[in-house]
Amino acid sequence: MLLNKFMNKKNILLVSLIGTIILGALLFIPSVDYCYSHNWCVQTTNLIESFSFIVLLFPVIFVLSAITYKMQNEVFVAWKNFAIWYVPLFALLSVVIQNQGHGGDFSGVVSGWFDAVILLFSLGLFLLISLIIIIKKSLSSKKR
Repeated sequence: MLLNKFMNKKNILLVSLIGTIILGALLFIPSVDYCYSHNWCVQTTNLIESFSFIVLLFPVIFVLSAITYKMQNEVFVAWKNFAIWYVPLFALLSVVIQNQGHGGDFSGVVSGWFDAVILLFSLGLFLLISLIIIIKKSLSSKKR
């Protein structure tokens, strides 16, 4: 019940905006030179890299929640019901793929690119299905 209370248009828009800002900050902070001799900074960077694809969800969710913000509530609820199960699955997939062991040989490089392709495809699939749900529900709610 508490989750449903929190998962409203305004809160999702706000959290995804904050996540998008954090992503932007992480992309533009020149931490490599500063972190060169600081062990805690390297550990933090490794932790961030483990969750890098999860953080990519924030701008996508922000755009989709901004699209649905001014629409009828049933459009938002239809998209939210899809996102509620897709986002945790994507997060789990991302963590598993990012933290799997890679060998030091050439297969690790190929696997790294393949992992990125799988995660970007999953992110694109989320965006595509979300847009289809939003458009379909928006058109059906206008007919009523």
